Amino acid sequence: SGMHGSVVGVWDTRAGTPLGAILPQGGCVFDVAFSPRGGVLLAAGADHNAMFWSMPAGERQGSPLRHFNDVMTLAFSADGRLVATVQADGLVRVWTTPAVGEGDQALAYQPGPKRVRLGSRGRLVVASRAPAWNATFQQTQVYDVAGGDPVGPAMDFAGNVRDAVVSADGRMLAVLTEPVAPGNT
Repeated sequence: SGMHGSVVGVWDTRAGTPLGAILPQGGCVFDVAFSPRGGVLLAAGADHNAMFWSMPAGERQGSPLRHFNDVMTLAFSADGRLVATVQADGLVRVWTTPAVGEGDQALAYQPGPKRVRLGSRGRLVVASRAPAWNATFQQTQVYDVAGGDPVGPAMDFAGNVRDAVVSADGRMLAVLTEPVAPGNT
């Protein structure tokens, strides 16, 4: 979770030492993702932006992806050409990379999504949550990025949906669920 005035530290996993790339971003940082080849880090935050950083230098790259609300989560597509972001109000946006400052597609999916994944073949997976009083994910929908249209029906789950990912051919969906605690149904 993000903290007030968050910074993102980048570490060398083999040596266990910092690479010295500390990335300042205004306000809280809620999520980060490496590009598929690892040369770019994208950070989402309470400053209503998702920012690209070159790795390992830690320098801003391109224009930020500007939003109208906090950016809660994000994901790169497998080929690195697309980025999906989710605002705190539930708006899902799909962007082309490098950052050009404008979204190509905006998908409104309610109630507010919390997890988003981009698969190959232009498929977007959105894991949503139940109404705010429950605050658990219980529905997943797959969309076609090009048109914003759903691919099949929304899928409801008895358990809390923690994550979901679409297969490379776009025909299968793996969903990670956990049981609903008694009294939280």
